[in-house]
Amino acid sequence: MEKYYLNRYQKINDTQIMKIENLEDGRTGIILKENIFFPGGGGQDADKGKLYVIKDYNQSYKYELIDIYTNNEGETVNVIDTNQSEIFCEGEKAKQVLDWTHRLDGMQQHSGQHLLSGCFYEKFSRNTKSLHIGNDISQLDIEGEFTQEMIYEIEDMANEIIKESREIKNYKLDREQKSTFTTRRPLPETEDDIRILEIENLDINACCGVHLENTNEIAMIKIVKFYKHKSNTRIEYLAGNRVISYLLNRDRKLKVILDQFKSGEDTIIQTLTNTVQKKERIEESFKNINDKYTNLLINKFEKEIEKSQSGLKILKINLVNEDKNTIYTIANKLQKNEDILIIISNKINKIYNYLIVTEKYTSQKYKIKLKDDFQYMKDKYELKGGGSSFKIEFILENEKNIDNINNYIYYKYWK
Repeated sequence: MEKYYLNRYQKINDTQIMKIENLEDGRTGIILKENIFFPGGGGQDADKGKLYVIKDYNQSYKYELIDIYTNNEGETVNVIDTNQSEIFCEGEKAKQVLDWTHRLDGMQQHSGQHLLSGCFYEKFSRNTKSLHIGNDISQLDIEGEFTQEMIYEIEDMANEIIKESREIKNYKLDREQKSTFTTRRPLPETEDDIRILEIENLDINACCGVHLENTNEIAMIKIVKFYKHKSNTRIEYLAGNRVISYLLNRDRKLKVILDQFKSGEDTIIQTLTNTVQKKERIEESFKNINDKYTNLLINKFEKEIEKSQSGLKILKINLVNEDKNTIYTIANKLQKNEDILIIISNKINKIYNYLIVTEKYTSQKYKIKLKDDFQYMKDKYELKGGGSSFKIEFILENEKNIDNINNYIYYKYWK
């Protein structure tokens, strides 16, 4: 069947219903005499649009297409969301209205992909391994690895070719032409005719997608990210109107940053560098102060350690609004004391955060089973948390139970 959708700029088409198919889930498939809707292929999504079925006396029924695909006979099937086959008749008039915004976006992303693939091959002899055109961003996997400078070179090259307004051709190869035709990647093994996409003086490759006619219609290419993926490099890119939206959004965010830091565009990098350096100096100063503070607390707590008759040392610590990292540091350093069980409560906004910990060796030596202790206390005192035999963490919201918890753990192991 002739691919009428290859008339890529046609947005409305008056045609005729050729066949009606009753599909699963109450859907109806409609096959048209002349179909401008692209069913998807080559990594490009199917079109979106509306179908008007026109009855006598100029009455028409409007349907949003929920799917478009090619059946086993090579026919394009336009799917509506309810089985209305009883009102349709073969031979009736129909009007197709293409969602042009969606079609243009698909053509810009797909033509942009061929432009990028051609640039990577032309400049670095690296071929494209796979393609995914997404709703928000598209991806290319290119052979080998790349530096940032190499990516900038490709981006500049692609946008220069866009400005040159090079022709983009889409045509078919018949069986006789295949054996003598050279493309960037090997042609697929098929007896059918093969569609070719050619960007003037850059790229020739097999592709069944729908493309633009000129590189200037791509408008712009932006590579937003690249990273190693298996043995290749994954390129995330935008083309056309997506780039415009991306840059406008980025510019508005930049304005907020410039206003926040009271800087101009030419000086913002230095301003941010100075800010980061200042932050690092403050963090280093805070770390030194915190280390001294933590050591003072540890010296104080070491004097409060009690020793049971069995040899187990027990330490109860009550803190208020203390930083979690400081608590871990205190616990880790105090655990250097052999055979010690540490019970730490930290009150923050009327909620008690508990850390009860010992060494694994100490847990085994004194038969300490903190996980079992937590399970016993959990429902009784309404606790939230968990842990292991030698470390548990939990939250206590009911302040009246704090003495019960401290005493339960303390006296159980005070032997």
